[in-house]
Amino acid sequence: MGSLDWVDVKRIAEIVCEEMGVKARFKFNDVLGDGRGWKGDVKVMRLSAEKLMGLGWKPTLNSEEAIRLGCRELLKEIRC
Repeated sequence: MGSLDWVDVKRIAEIVCEEMGVKARFKFNDVLGDGRGWKGDVKVMRLSAEKLMGLGWKPTLNSEEAIRLGCRELLKEIRC
């Protein structure tokens, strides 16, 4: 697994819906003309674990896997 990982906002929403067992339609407002809905909006989240990996840490999940696991854990807590 490389040190650069990314996931876009739509994919995050899709994963959350999959884990919740719901179907959704997404509508995005391109207010700024560059795919963002507001100033400060993050269209694509890019994460670098380079510094951590330099200290010997190794990721066990990629971003999509981590989002899916996080959803599952939150849903477990909600359903308790």
